[in-house]
Amino acid sequence: MHGTPAIAESALNSAGGIDWTKAAIAAVVAVAAMALNGVVDHGTKTSIVYLTRRYPEPGTRVFSALISGDPRIDPVRVRALVGGELPNDPAEQNRVWYRLYRANESDPSVRQTHFEWLLFRDLTWVSIVLGCLGCILVYSAMPTARMATLYASASVGITIVFCIVARARGNAFVRTVVAVASAGVEPAAKG
Repeated sequence: MHGTPAIAESALNSAGGIDWTKAAIAAVVAVAAMALNGVVDHGTKTSIVYLTRRYPEPGTRVFSALISGDPRIDPVRVRALVGGELPNDPAEQNRVWYRLYRANESDPSVRQTHFEWLLFRDLTWVSIVLGCLGCILVYSAMPTARMATLYASASVGITIVFCIVARARGNAFVRTVVAVASAGVEPAAKG
């Protein structure tokens, strides 16, 4: 039993010169970011991705902006599916789109794009949290202002990239739902 603390100390010292204080701080920051990700609601995260508080969900612009030009979507079938005219009101667009989503959520392509949307939406939020926490730590520990500024710039750049990808994946998710829904519905007979 007397050798156990010495063995543990020896193992820690031989771990390649790891600065355990910095490693512990990084672990605490990562856990804090994950915890904050679980606390913040989806509306806030979506508002950050789309930079709007009013109607941030990607489904709020599905019929007015997102489905035009998508060759997978048959507009005649979509109109038949939703009962005639496509809604223009953002809240109504989202409600109609959500019904389409619920009816097609088990489709593999819908599930994949939904996963990608949620992943990049959350990565956008987590990159903001980690960037802010990291900047605080870096500015307090960096030997030069230049290095700290480089870290802050890199954090902002990463967040912007995640935000752009999250928007693209959110829009792809919405379009994929409509494409899958329109592929499975025959248009109503006229007459």
